[in-house]
Amino acid sequence: MKTTKLFISAVSVFLLFFAATSFAQDSALKVAGFEGKVQVKLASSADWADAVVDQALNPNDAIKTGENGQAMLQFSDKSTIALKPNTEIIVEELVWSDAARKAGLNMPIGELRATIKKIDTPSDFKVRTPTAICGARGTVFYVMTTGTETRVFVTEGAVDFTNPASGNTYVVVQNMSAISEISGSVTEPRELTGDEKAQALAGWSGVIGETYTEPPAGDPPAGGDDTPQGDQLNPTPENPAQENKGQQESEASPI
Repeated sequence: MKTTKLFISAVSVFLLFFAATSFAQDSALKVAGFEGKVQVKLASSADWADAVVDQALNPNDAIKTGENGQAMLQFSDKSTIALKPNTEIIVEELVWSDAARKAGLNMPIGELRATIKKIDTPSDFKVRTPTAICGARGTVFYVMTTGTETRVFVTEGAVDFTNPASGNTYVVVQNMSAISEISGSVTEPRELTGDEKAQALAGWSGVIGETYTEPPAGDPPAGGDDTPQGDQLNPTPENPAQENKGQQESEASPI
């Protein structure tokens, strides 16, 4: 009888471990890697706990990086989100499969880089801050928010950039940046100069998995690796029409 109970207990522990491991591997979004202080607060808990590599993130879970912390999050299709120090995001929506992709991230403060792979199936990816909603399909873009101001910089593809207070919207395309403020104003997107672009990307050179190098002209876009090893970018030209809902043009500094 004791032997049977011990066997059943051992099997139960093994099944729980196997289920947890499989869940992490098959999860739609996970912590792929991190450095420094990074913590996670699960929806089922009121407390923050140290992050674990391959830890699954689900709707209503949150993750934050400390002053010396940075993290790389990875979707099941190898799309990624890189977080700089002093950044917090909450997963609001998450459906990521071959049939459809939908994700909503809320970033109260901080900086992130999104690398979202282009697919033919329906896709809806948004980053929400206190002063902006950034909507993208297949694209690479950077978002920084202080809580009262949000800046976006697009290096590939296009992002719908909306101020939730006023509804003012622009489509920000590659090499362009725009700012959305708590007042409701949104600057018209403008193309960054070479020096401004270098300045905007320089701060990402030391972020985990994100070493930027400008690709030689004619190189194909990066892709195919499980985890991006750098910003080997050669965006394909896109020129969607900008939708200006009544805002005056003003200068936008690099993100």
